[in-house]
Amino acid sequence: MDEFHIKVLKLAAEICWMHGSNAGDRVCQDWSGSMDILNSLSPEEKDTLYLQYQQYNSDGKEFKSGEFPYDEMMISFMAARALELMISNKANKSALLLLDVMEKKWK
Repeated sequence: MDEFHIKVLKLAAEICWMHGSNAGDRVCQDWSGSMDILNSLSPEEKDTLYLQYQQYNSDGKEFKSGEFPYDEMMISFMAARALELMISNKANKSALLLLDVMEKKWK
């Protein structure tokens, strides 16, 4: 991954953090995007994304396996954290999962 790709991933992570903050201010935060991406994730992949964020947010104390949140704020925060992990751990397979899902969506 070259420096340009790292900068783009950092920008995307920042946008996700900003979107999550704005989504959290709305009355209804239910996921309004396509369910195709979320439905394509296995239970293990959902747990990975949720755990990565909760390790950052609450030292993992708020993580409960199988309880994936379907609201825009949390999904934005989980995506932001996964992007940050991709930047810092280029070879981390669990962090690269989100990039693979995103690439399939936009092809």
